[in-house]
Amino acid sequence: MEGLSARVVLSAAIMNLLAISCSAPREEGAELSGKAAILDSVYAALTREDCATAISIIEPLYASAHTDNDVRLARAAAQGCKAGANNMFSLLTKMAGNSSSLAGNKFWELITEMFYHQTESEQDKRIAAAGNALDALMAAVTNGTVISASNQVNAGTHNVGTLIADDRLDDANLYMVFSAMAMVGNSQTRYGQPQAPAESNYKRGKILGSDGSNVDGWTRYEYADDTACGYAASIINMLDAMEVVATKINGKYATDMKNIQGAFADLINNACDAACRGEIALDVDYADVGCGDFSGSISGNPPTDFPTLDLSADHLCKGTTKRPCMTVLRNREACAIDTPTVTSIRASCAAAGIARFVSKSVMGWQQ
Repeated sequence: MEGLSARVVLSAAIMNLLAISCSAPREEGAELSGKAAILDSVYAALTREDCATAISIIEPLYASAHTDNDVRLARAAAQGCKAGANNMFSLLTKMAGNSSSLAGNKFWELITEMFYHQTESEQDKRIAAAGNALDALMAAVTNGTVISASNQVNAGTHNVGTLIADDRLDDANLYMVFSAMAMVGNSQTRYGQPQAPAESNYKRGKILGSDGSNVDGWTRYEYADDTACGYAASIINMLDAMEVVATKINGKYATDMKNIQGAFADLINNACDAACRGEIALDVDYADVGCGDFSGSISGNPPTDFPTLDLSADHLCKGTTKRPCMTVLRNREACAIDTPTVTSIRASCAAAGIARFVSKSVMGWQQ
């Protein structure tokens, strides 16, 4: 593959196309031979595209005290298989064949096409699996990394993750590109009602997250729940991972990732900031997100007795060109609208801003 190093692409942790034979040592995670046998069994299942078996084999080891980076990457591969990210080469080829679309609004249509499935129950399973894969990848950190408390994900577990892409293994960031894409594409299919396959395109059919009782969908902060938060977090984590991976590889795939990151990082960053401040950015009025100055209370959900907030007074929802949006929104559970804090309200506002950008901007997902 052009420009991709053997170590990055042929890693056993993400390369489920490799044929791996199963030996017969005891499959006990506490023993090195047992752990190797478990991992062999996982990848053998993945070569058969038997995602369910791979998941059932790896999950007990992942949840145990015997987990490590090899286990985390294997869990990501198994869950990513279920999410539709099981063939990285195919996804890279799809991106390469549509390079002219990657830095414009056609990107959102393409990513929907890459992960489209017409059955809602399967879409829900794919979204859950993508989230599980992303959790595992966040925990695949380089040896010796110290994760500050504010940047931890799944604290108190055997798989504490980091919100900072530079803390993670190269393989983890590479597979995160596609696992995050899977979350975005499956979420858009489930909650954006793409027109495919009848119209032979994958354009947006409705505002993200909207339904008969909520025409604004995720574009209002009070409806930016865990599902919306997971969608927004995946876009940010995808851009983070692309920025890192593009510095590690060469050639067309690096160029494609740089083009995507360059096209959307600032736009997403500005959407997060403008949504919290209630301002206009590019062609989108983010005042309708409902944040900025809450004028004494927060109506709807979160509860009305929350203290006064004026998010328009600062830029705490903003990140940088290299790392767009507030750091905490990389955690897909950051919004927590049922048990709000100042931080979770900011995260809900920023997540709603991202959903509004994708739903309404000229650079977003078009109808």
